Amino acid sequence: MTMSTIAKKLLAALTTGTLIVAGLVVATAQKAHATAFSSNNAAALLVRVTPRVDRGVEISSGDVHLNMGSVDLGASTQTVRPATVTIQGNLTETELDMSGSITGGWSYDNSQAFTSTGTNLLNVWATLTSISTASAPAQDDEYFRVGTSSGAKLTSTNGTFGSAAVGLSGSTGFGRFESNEDAADMDSMIPGAKRHLWIYFTLPPVTSIAADQDVNFVLSTRQGP
Repeated sequence: MTMSTIAKKLLAALTTGTLIVAGLVVATAQKAHATAFSSNNAAALLVRVTPRVDRGVEISSGDVHLNMGSVDLGASTQTVRPATVTIQGNLTETELDMSGSITGGWSYDNSQAFTSTGTNLLNVWATLTSISTASAPAQDDEYFRVGTSSGAKLTSTNGTFGSAAVGLSGSTGFGRFESNEDAADMDSMIPGAKRHLWIYFTLPPVTSIAADQDVNFVLSTRQGP
């Protein structure tokens, strides 16, 4: 083989990237290229955290005298010390609904009058004030008349009432069962908020039932506004 032939083959090997030396094939170095693939050039991870939340309310009677004792028909009676309502849990913007029931045979008086309208009809009022209110509101006090036309009276055609929003359900101003004090606002309350609950009754003028009458008040929480 002539030198010219060897030179030509060497040149061809260099051109193709392959060098044959003593019968061996030796690959020459190649340049590296990075290629971006759109299907895997980004990644995401979703982590979900579920908070353990609680929305609640507590009614503490403390030393409230809940047995009103013997009361004359047609007469009125009320709690002389308040029960304390406290918003519990860890959620803000808590609002309350009130419901109630009478067991014993009487029904709620279904009018807005301060006197009973008939046999076996009990007038029942509930109002929530600020905790700075330490004395029971009087029967004709505006605390029992403020807010919507329904005021603070529990009205029904039978022995079950509710449920009805306390306050104005997220609105400003004075609503049902809510006194006209700014500090008694029942809308969008926060945990730890406290209010005083006062109860007032006027008995029917006549009755056909002599049994004890138990009046139950229930406050339940909901998201507001």
